[in-house]
Parts: sequence; C-alpha cells; structure tokens
Amino acid sequence: MIDESTDIACTSTMCIVVRFFDTNIGKISTQFWDLLPVYDCENPDQVNAGATAENIFSNVINSFQINDVNIENIIGFGSNGCSTMMGKNNSVSSRMKEMFPLLCIVFVILFIYAAVKRQSQLVEFQQFLNIDVHKILHPSQIRWLSLASVVDSKMEITYKDILITYIRRDYVLKTPLANLDPMCKSQIKYQSEIYFGVKIMNYITLDCIKVRPDLLKEFYSKCVHFLQVSCCQIKKRYNFYDSILPLLNIFTPSITLSVEKRSEYNANESITCLTQQLTRIVNDNSLQTIDDQWRLLSLVALPDNIINEKEPDQFWVLLKNLKSGQFNELAMFVLSVMSLPNSNASCERIFSKINRVKTKSRNELITNTVSSTIMASECIKRKEGSCYNFQP
Repeated sequence: MIDESTDIACTSTMCIVVRFFDTNIGKISTQFWDLLPVYDCENPDQVNAGATAENIFSNVINSFQINDVNIENIIGFGSNGCSTMMGKNNSVSSRMKEMFPLLCIVFVILFIYAAVKRQSQLVEFQQFLNIDVHKILHPSQIRWLSLASVVDSKMEITYKDILITYIRRDYVLKTPLANLDPMCKSQIKYQSEIYFGVKIMNYITLDCIKVRPDLLKEFYSKCVHFLQVSCCQIKKRYNFYDSILPLLNIFTPSITLSVEKRSEYNANESITCLTQQLTRIVNDNSLQTIDDQWRLLSLVALPDNIINEKEPDQFWVLLKNLKSGQFNELAMFVLSVMSLPNSNASCERIFSKINRVKTKSRNELITNTVSSTIMASECIKRKEGSCYNFQP
C-alpha cells in the first residue's frame, strides 16, 4: 500500500506500508516499510517529470529488491484513486498488473480524520439533507471485515439518501447502484418534488421568496448540480462493481459456521466465488483442498474457544493453529485475503509522524534520516515499548 505527500520542506515523499500475517504474533500486521523521495532532486529529468507513475513504480520495486524481499510474494496493491496510481493506462497499478498479471488491485478507502470540526461539518450536512446523523467510523487497521460497517452500511445508504433527494425514488431503488447515473436528466424530479429539508421548505414559502421565482429556480438548479457532482465523486471513489468486498462477509465466524447464512452468499458448498477471483493468493493445486475444508468446517465439532470467538482474524488464527491441521490451507487462504490493503489510514499516520519529526526548525532533514527515525519509532511501538524502556 503506497501514498504520496509533500512535507514542510516541499519534498515529495512516498510512504510504503505492508500488510501480512505475522506468524510470530499470530495476527495480521500492518507495518511501515519505507519512506522514499518520489524523485532524485539531483536528476533534472526526474524533477521536471515530477511524480510520474514510472518513478513511483520503480522506487517501490527497488525498495523491496535492495532489501532482498522476493517480489513474487506480493499478492495485492492498494492506493488512492488518482490517475497516477490507479489510471487504466500508464499508471502504477497498470505497471503492477503487467509485472504481476494476477495481482489484486484494490482502491483503498480514503481515511477521513474524525476531528471535531469534520464531525460537526458532517452532522450539519446530514441535517441539511434531513437524513439520519451518522458519525465518521474508524475502521480497524488490522481487521478487514470491520470495514463492512464503514463501507457497505454507510456508504451505500448515504449514496442512496443523496440520490433520492433529487432523483425519482423508483429509479434509485430498482436500479443496481453500479448502474445508477447521477446525471440522468430524465430521472430528475420536478422542482416541486425535490426535498431539501423542513427549514428550506418553510423558507421558500415566505412572500419575499415567492416574488422571485427566477432566483428560486436558480437555487434549485445549483443545489441539484451540487448533489450530482457529489454523487459522481462518490461513485468515482467507491467501486460499486466490486464483487469481492461483499463476499468477504462469509469469513465472519457467525456466517462461516452457519449453513443457512452461507446460503445467502451461494457459498454453502464451495467458495470458488472467491478463490476464482483471487488466483494469485491460491494456486490451482490447493483449490480442491480449500473447498473440501470449507465444506467440512460447518460439519465438525470445534472447541468452545473457537466457536465463541467473534473477531474474524482471531477466529481463523485459532483454526490454523488446531493440532489436527485439518483447516490449515483454508485458514491461510482467508488470512491472506484479510491481508489485502483496505485503507490509507496507515499511510496517513506515517505522514502525521513525519510532520512531527520534520518541523520548521528541522526542515533540512533528508528523507533517509526521517525514514530511519520513523522506522525506529515503529519498531519500538511494535514491541509494546517506549523510548525509556526499549531494549535492543
């Protein structure tokens, strides 16, 4: 997972974060890997070219290779939706696909800081639309399935709420979200049907407003345009066509162990619905073994500590660690899926640390020094220590 930013000294840097199942601690771990300059300041051609996909891609691959990491172990790549990172052609992701044809490319969910100001702005916006007030949820950096409540239940509902404000309800409810066109002129409600909340409805009934229908029409037109652009931006950043994310719910313990709940995802007898789409994570020789273990899982008697475990990652770790080893391949597949990138929150945390390290009074620090400082901090934190009790 990578992200790019510019520090206080106007130096463009790129943060690389890796996610993997750490066998030493028995958890899915998200860790800082490297901080690199996007281009060499002493190379005029690179400086003039800027933060190109070619420069970013080369830096990422070189960072792993110079540290003797086998790049064939890369199973997924995630970044934000900008064209340099995720464009169809001549982007970092297109180069990744060319080098690793079966790589899982993930549009990461942009992390929004839940600061008081932003929470207040969100509440104000939702009250304006007269919809239920939701808080900005904080997805776990470890548990993939915690994103279900953040993405599915909130993003899709909010998207529909905005659409219904100015588009005919039947069109929104009967059309798959991926096929909805926020700009469809034929489905826009008449001005009298558009609802902007009680306060707006009361305000436009005032005599001083009624005498200026031209201004009222312009107001409605601008509001609808604003909502159309908002919906287009949501659709651009959230992949409603994604067939993998909704299926990840089958790895929730309550669904995994229930034949009835599995059937809701057409995954009662087989999970080829996922294995066939994630071919870089699982090879052909393991497909049948994984399917056999999936079918067996709902039939065997499991220890109480596994049955009562509610956290998905810990549930699958316990299954993996069974002495019988009868679910080892299935558990490793699921843990690998959960290791795919999901949010840029980790990268944003690193950039926040950079701002605390490279300040106005220390703006001459080179990128390597900043990277080493961040790495030292992360290593100490990883061992649940601090600067005063750290032991090498």
